[in-house]
Amino acid sequence: MSRVKPSTSSSARLKRFFYHLSHYPPQAAYALGLGPVLGWMVLLLTTTGRRSGKRRVTPLQYEELDGKIYVTAAYGLRADWVRNIQANPC
Repeated sequence: MSRVKPSTSSSARLKRFFYHLSHYPPQAAYALGLGPVLGWMVLLLTTTGRRSGKRRVTPLQYEELDGKIYVTAAYGLRADWVRNIQANPC
């Protein structure tokens, strides 16, 4: 007996859209072209998950002082994006 995959309804697509919008607001804003609303000093850092191997995108605020760019981690060396970079600097 074979199972037929039901087609995705428009309400399910809309629900998925709002899920991503609420769980990934900075990424969603940039995808919709609304990046400047977040501020000009925001970057999206893409890393590879140290355990999963999946691509991870993290919005970070940065500052420019004396011609140098600084990014800080609220959790220091325990921040996931820092640990991902340590595991895979590429």
